[in-house]
Amino acid sequence: MEQLPNKSEIAYQQIKEMIHKEILTRDQPISENRLASELNMSRTPIRSALKLLEKEGFVKIVPKLGIYLQELSDEEANQLYDVRRALERFVIEQIINVITAEDIEKLRGMIDFQREAFEQNDPVAFMSSDQQFHNYFFEIYNNPKMSELLGQLRDRFFLIGLRACKYENRMEPSIQEHSSLVSALEKRDLKAALEHITNNIRRQSS
Repeated sequence: MEQLPNKSEIAYQQIKEMIHKEILTRDQPISENRLASELNMSRTPIRSALKLLEKEGFVKIVPKLGIYLQELSDEEANQLYDVRRALERFVIEQIINVITAEDIEKLRGMIDFQREAFEQNDPVAFMSSDQQFHNYFFEIYNNPKMSELLGQLRDRFFLIGLRACKYENRMEPSIQEHSSLVSALEKRDLKAALEHITNNIRRQSS
């Protein structure tokens, strides 16, 4: 992410959280005045944050018309998931023989949290834990450049996954896939692990 002054960075993070929680929606323009009032800061850091969000593709600033959330096309979403599928399959191949019992226990704890979020019908908490689950594979692999690349895409995956959880009942099947994936990793069954990670990502992208 581009470096921002402190107040602009705070505005950036808070506006992005509002996007994640769908407090800001695609069906209405985003008001700088409203954001300044709700976040209790001047319009200058708000404007800087929105410009960065536009650069990252989250909003579109249309002169004289307003600021709108930018939605990914189906083609763009599919391209992003192609990248994610390739990265995660590669990482699974690299960690299959080094993953530890402690790692397996941590992953199962994340699945328990996902199950709680599902039972409470909390898609935002579910997607936060889902991202933590998938990111953990990259932590095990410990390749900072790859983690950085994934980080640049993480918010996009969050929003796509959140919509799938809210409107297409994807939470419970995802929990089942995660459980099967962890079992395959525990057994060091590469073929099964690759099948489960591919199915899980395909379900989110379809």
